[in-house]
Amino acid sequence: MLAAATACGSPGNGGADWPLANHDLSSTRSLPASGIDRDNVGGLHVVWRFRIRITPADVSGAFTSTRGGLLRTDTVWKTLGRAHVLRTKLNGPLVFLTSHLPKKGSEGDLALRAAAEQEPPGFFDAIEMRSADGYERLRKYAAGGHSEVPLAGFLT
Repeated sequence: MLAAATACGSPGNGGADWPLANHDLSSTRSLPASGIDRDNVGGLHVVWRFRIRITPADVSGAFTSTRGGLLRTDTVWKTLGRAHVLRTKLNGPLVFLTSHLPKKGSEGDLALRAAAEQEPPGFFDAIEMRSADGYERLRKYAAGGHSEVPLAGFLT
């Protein structure tokens, strides 16, 4: 499975890359400086591809409410339920991709940490896609070699 949020580049580079699924936090889905328009888009072709070695799970409601992502405790519980079902069919670690992580010490935070500590773990890592640190962790996971122990981040 490919995670759209793992496209090349990094946040904060002046918009020259495509760091999020819809390009930017306003979901413009465009990069005017690229020179790509309706007239020439049909001539584009695939230049590169990569396989991601983790299974990302987009958190429901991630960018659609005033308390997005995992800030809402009910979303945490729904996500953990989905993870429980998905885990039985996975070949690799399950990573939650979210716009917001729960506040430290909140009920949602405690539930996520408890799920990650069970055996087998309920999920491998939770990544806040709006942070440069989260984006960098996802990029490293996509490059491979980090499937045994989560990188420093949410769980550390």
